[in-house]
Amino acid sequence: MRSQGLDAAEIIPKYDGGGPERIVDLTIRTGPWGDRYGEVPDGLTLEQIKAQPHGVDMGPMVPRSHEMVCTPDGKIDLAPTTSSVTSRDSARRWPKPTMGSDW
Repeated sequence: MRSQGLDAAEIIPKYDGGGPERIVDLTIRTGPWGDRYGEVPDGLTLEQIKAQPHGVDMGPMVPRSHEMVCTPDGKIDLAPTTSSVTSRDSARRWPKPTMGSDW
């Protein structure tokens, strides 16, 4: 929590218990649109999102794939070499099913 500039001792008492909902709320509140536990009055919380059954409009979508893809050629590798090799090796090790077999 220190990396977020928030004090865990102040945040933990705000929750009745643990579990996935607390983790989701923590992630939302400390994220780019979160309320940072009151520091950003118009920021989001899990409760606010739950209150919007049709979702929350965060504005227009902005293309960011060029920022996120870090391969040398700038393309998304759908079958990286390591997994392709592993798949081919596995296929060679297992017999091919034949008609009438239990496969």
